[in-house]
Amino acid sequence: MNRAECRRSDALLRGAGVGLRAPHYRTFLETTPAVDWLEVHSENFFGDGGFDLHVLDHVRQRYPVSLHGVGLSLGSADEGPDATSRFAWHLEQLARLVQRTEPALVSEHLCWGDFGERHFNDLLPLPYTRQAVARMVERVARVQDRLKRRILVENVSSYVTFVADEMPELEFVAAVAHRVAASCSTSTIFTSIRSITASIRCRPWTRCRASSSARSISPAIS
Repeated sequence: MNRAECRRSDALLRGAGVGLRAPHYRTFLETTPAVDWLEVHSENFFGDGGFDLHVLDHVRQRYPVSLHGVGLSLGSADEGPDATSRFAWHLEQLARLVQRTEPALVSEHLCWGDFGERHFNDLLPLPYTRQAVARMVERVARVQDRLKRRILVENVSSYVTFVADEMPELEFVAAVAHRVAASCSTSTIFTSIRSITASIRCRPWTRCRASSSARSISPAIS
């Protein structure tokens, strides 16, 4: 994505957007609510047809749309056949949806959520290590190459830190962003700060740490 495309995406998503969920469908089909853009969960629209896609096709003619994924498991360390095929399938479904909807933004999470045959249906935190940075860089680069666009990667809320951590959260996020030319949102660090500092005690096997700022990190794009 070049500078002009980045500016276009930023301009499209200015103002107040809302998450489009099933209870809102009828309202958006029958009226045009005064919102500036809509966010949808990508995985809800991986089907070949049906009412969900009908609604999405309708609203994208009226609003800029942001695709927000929750199941790609970018940080998974599992390289077995089940995890590899699941990642490839998920990425192909996402690429097809991106081609269909031409979203203003595509986003995913800085986390993992599967191992072997198991998918945990959760956004699980990563250790902040150089090895995890390398894994995220490889996965995000693969996604961006397939989608032919830059994506936004959002960190997840943290409640504890890992003993194996080698760097602070913001340093980890910045390392991924600058090595792979992705945009990284750290807005949920506020939640992490509140969650960690609200705890009176930490168990002996956990170390708690709060980051001191919440902001979006975006490297220069040439």
